[in-house]
Amino acid sequence: MAAAKRKESRQQLEEGSPAPPAVGAGGPLDRLFGLSAASFSIATGIRLGFIAYVALKVLVGHFNEINAAVAVIAAAYCSS
Repeated sequence: MAAAKRKESRQQLEEGSPAPPAVGAGGPLDRLFGLSAASFSIATGIRLGFIAYVALKVLVGHFNEINAAVAVIAAAYCSS
């Protein structure tokens, strides 16, 4: 039972959350999109997108789906 619940929560994290009933009540992806929109910078949105993609793949356990170039770009963005 617990393993099925854990798998369901990982799948929900990877696919995103449904539309929140109120602003700011969504999941981690909704908060990420809010940060990139609030910064008024396309570059910040792209940076957060690379970092979030790699972080979510690592959290879910899909290491083999991460492209090496994407991982290097995300690491470079994290270090700067």
